[in-house]
Amino acid sequence: MVAAVIGVLLVAGLAVAWWWGAQTLEAGQGWREVALAEAERAERAEAAADAAEAEVESTRQRLAASEADVARLEERLDALASEKAGAEDSAALATEVVDDLASLSRRGAEVGAALRDCIGQTTALTNDVLAAGPDGLEPARTNERIAEVNARCGAAEADYFDLLGDLDAVGR
Repeated sequence: MVAAVIGVLLVAGLAVAWWWGAQTLEAGQGWREVALAEAERAERAEAAADAAEAEVESTRQRLAASEADVARLEERLDALASEKAGAEDSAALATEVVDDLASLSRRGAEVGAALRDCIGQTTALTNDVLAAGPDGLEPARTNERIAEVNARCGAAEADYFDLLGDLDAVGR
């Protein structure tokens, strides 16, 4: 009977051991599957992290290229602003020269009219002297008229030389 109890205990111990082994094996299989699934998930996460890191690096490179483009554009804008300022200065100078030339042209017309008046007065005085003959003119009036013609012609000549000086200055 002891042998039968020992046999039953031995069979029960073997059955428990077998059950325990089966449970451990089943649990180990479950943990193995979990471990494999987690390893796969970790590999996917690592691949995603590598891809994200590659995308970040690509974005950094594009950003650096964009910053270089912006710097080149800013330099070009500065150059264009300088060119524009130079063009505006040139345009202002050209406008000033055109205004000066217009003013000088008006003055030239006035000087021309004064010189024509001088020539006309001189011609009229000469014609009057020639027409009157040596005894026909009154000396005081003739001298007065000569002084008037000389004053007009002197003023016209002075204006003419002033105009020439101003014209010469425009070219400088």
